[in-house]
Amino acid sequence: MEALLRAWRLAERLHLETLSAVAAECGADDAVLFEITRDLLELVDDATASFSDAHHEVERTRAGHDRIQRAEFTRAVLAGTISATELTLGIQRFGLRADADYRAFRARADAAPPTEFDRLLRPQGADYAFRTVIDGDYAGFTDRTIHIPGAALLAFGPPRPLAEAPRSFRLAGRALATAAALGHTGTCEFDSLGLLPGVAADPELGAELVRRYLAPLGSGGSAATLIDTVTAYLDTGMRIEATAQRLIVHPNTVRYRIGRFEELTGCDLRRAHTGAQVWWAIQYDRLVRPGATNFASAN
Repeated sequence: MEALLRAWRLAERLHLETLSAVAAECGADDAVLFEITRDLLELVDDATASFSDAHHEVERTRAGHDRIQRAEFTRAVLAGTISATELTLGIQRFGLRADADYRAFRARADAAPPTEFDRLLRPQGADYAFRTVIDGDYAGFTDRTIHIPGAALLAFGPPRPLAEAPRSFRLAGRALATAAALGHTGTCEFDSLGLLPGVAADPELGAELVRRYLAPLGSGGSAATLIDTVTAYLDTGMRIEATAQRLIVHPNTVRYRIGRFEELTGCDLRRAHTGAQVWWAIQYDRLVRPGATNFASAN
């Protein structure tokens, strides 16, 4: 475009020089020469403007076509409907790396308008952020985890080669559902959730464990206190002193509360499988009744 405009300006200059020489030879009046020159300049300006507008329209059309193709490529990669040959061609066309791992991501479409969501993806230094819409959610992949501010929730699956992106995307979906149930915002990674996606995916087991280990505690402040204490106790590796420091209470208070929990539930927390079941029950109750009790972190 720039080279063509320079050529036009050069041609315009040559035409004016030729016109001036011919006018001098013919003894043309200066007023006539001025009118002809003005008409020539207006003609060139109109032609330049028309060409420039057409060029920009072509660029916009090309950019829109490229966005559509990128979105279709992204959708096929995440859905696992792309062939090995198509994947190789897409990697070459879009400048991706065949030997690199990428993280699939998923976010609710109401997290932000499309243009705002794209803006959130770009400033983090990610070399590649491909986005589309799948089942009403924003979906895509990038070469790194992107941290977004505000109340939006963006969930990432584990890093995988593009050929394994469908697995990363499925796990990103599970991470999104789990983090949303917990009231998380910002960026969430599947790997950071531990067993919580499994807790969220099996409500029947979770409900049964709640009935077995939490229902005997009753409700109210005393039950919440026992649950908070057991949560901290499990999270600190069942160490009385560490639990007491976390809760800012005397170690004997922790011993009493743990004993009371075991008495009401008829269980022994020192048994590994029992501790795992109690942890599962607490986390499931937290998922289905967010904010019901003040749980400490037990991930």
